[in-house]
Amino acid sequence: MKMHGVIELLSGLILLAGISLHGADSPGLPLDLADRQQRVGMEGDDGSDWLLYGRNYNAWRFSPLTWINKENVGNLELAWMMETGLHDAFECSPIIVDGVMYVSTPWNHVFALDAAMGAQYWHFAYGLPPDLNLCCGAVNRGVAVGSDKVVFATLDAHLMALDARTGEIAWKVQMADYRQGYSATLAPQVIGNKVIAGISGGVFGIRGFIDAYDIDTGERIWRFWTVPGPGEPGNETWEGESWRTGGGPAWMTCTYDVKTNTIFAGIGSPGPVVSGETRHGANLYTECTVALNADNGRLKWYYQVIPHDVWGLDNAIEPVIDDITIDGRNRRVVMFASRNGYFYVLDRADGAFIYALPFSHRIDWGAVRPDGSVKMNSDKFPVRDRWTEVFPGGAGGREWVPVAYDPRMKRMFVPCIENGHRYKVIEQGYKPGLLYRGGVSEPIPNAAYGHIAAIDVEKKRIAWDVRTTYPMVCGVTCTASGLVITGTPDQKAVILDGDNGKVLWSFEGVSGWHSAPVVYSVGNTEYIAFANGWGGWVAGFDLMGTPGLEGLPTDNILYVFSLPQKGGGVGPIGYNTLYINKSAAHTLTER
Repeated sequence: MKMHGVIELLSGLILLAGISLHGADSPGLPLDLADRQQRVGMEGDDGSDWLLYGRNYNAWRFSPLTWINKENVGNLELAWMMETGLHDAFECSPIIVDGVMYVSTPWNHVFALDAAMGAQYWHFAYGLPPDLNLCCGAVNRGVAVGSDKVVFATLDAHLMALDARTGEIAWKVQMADYRQGYSATLAPQVIGNKVIAGISGGVFGIRGFIDAYDIDTGERIWRFWTVPGPGEPGNETWEGESWRTGGGPAWMTCTYDVKTNTIFAGIGSPGPVVSGETRHGANLYTECTVALNADNGRLKWYYQVIPHDVWGLDNAIEPVIDDITIDGRNRRVVMFASRNGYFYVLDRADGAFIYALPFSHRIDWGAVRPDGSVKMNSDKFPVRDRWTEVFPGGAGGREWVPVAYDPRMKRMFVPCIENGHRYKVIEQGYKPGLLYRGGVSEPIPNAAYGHIAAIDVEKKRIAWDVRTTYPMVCGVTCTASGLVITGTPDQKAVILDGDNGKVLWSFEGVSGWHSAPVVYSVGNTEYIAFANGWGGWVAGFDLMGTPGLEGLPTDNILYVFSLPQKGGGVGPIGYNTLYINKSAAHTLTER
């Protein structure tokens, strides 16, 4: 279904079939929210809410709802949509609590909406400084909720909490100095009374960290430095003073094991990204998955996927946890599809390597041995006098966008990128707040395409692999009815059959898809919410010579879909209770 004409046709019908609630307080958050967040994915979860970034602390992005299924998904239609009026990559994964949706956008706007109709409760616009220097667009990946607060990270490296009822500021705290190249783009994680958030800005020569803050006061509880300083374990893997500008950003939402009170987080690349000449050593804890004590941030264990990375293959991606059976043995595992092109399974008690499986079609930076150690390909290290081509390239074998995991099928759905980059080392000194890459890189023209890989994690194999014309840079969500929901750069939202990858439904948005859909219900209606908007770092795919991506619109629209409802319909379009929210009123700004 094409939407360009629909938007023009209905631009004057803003309130025709909905009720504008501009300025009204939202119902707020339930008192038992923290308990409900811990029980998501367990017995009794009715699927109505989407309380956490990955829906549960395990990061499954799996909904138990089945009202939308393989038999009726072809009837799916637009229920309502919201035009934000903003531009750049719309990367948000909405949060839904008791029929209220909380959405963040580029440029640090936050909305509270009626999840059934799209009517606006409140809209907060954060005031950003004019001298921001960002690597990858003015993006934000979502909010977190808890203690009657909506918490989000800002592009100028602050963490902010809003009153969930009114959108008024509850507290604001500086994580780091944006003038040093720091920023914050992730969706935070709320764990009890703590807000867990990591930092962005690795290509500016920052020193990365993960923080925990008190959700009621904003006071910092602990900090874990992803690049250890003198006297700390791991500092010996850094040459001289290189740890001070060692990178190691942690810009994706962490995972949490409720039973063991353990946080799992992916850590990004070392700095400078391309040149390793000034940072000889393994450069811990960059390119690691780390396990931290949630109470104090102390390191329990780490596993490094690439020691001394020189290609920017950020491992800052979300780990997924589950209990599975491998080779006849029950294992409590943490799993992740790293951007280096390998899928990993580790014992989550101690980080012991279980197995790795390549999901990228071409990998030549090195290889993972059967024991989990890494064999680096020294021929692929960037040098000064010529270009060095490497697969996967700087875009990785996958983007940051989240995978989905079906705990019944024991199957992970991974959106994949196939592309190469060429690299060259250059002389570059560190200057605070400026790019510090130590080299240059560019995509190899006409080498890019995408695919979606379904990995049977217990059988250690790829169940199916569906090729796409363009690199897959959209997150995935799956449901108990066997549906896999994602989107493509060429404007198509798609729903696949989780058994075989067959396309069951598609919809054309106004822009490319670079977010992650969520599934929820209000009353007896199941909804799929999906943020649409192209921009940020992925707009660089235009340079890969992939015809069709040039000049994609950057408009931000939140689409919400459902099955037809009795008595619905607006004019000749036939949509049920269609409401177009232009978000024009009751904007709260920072004072």
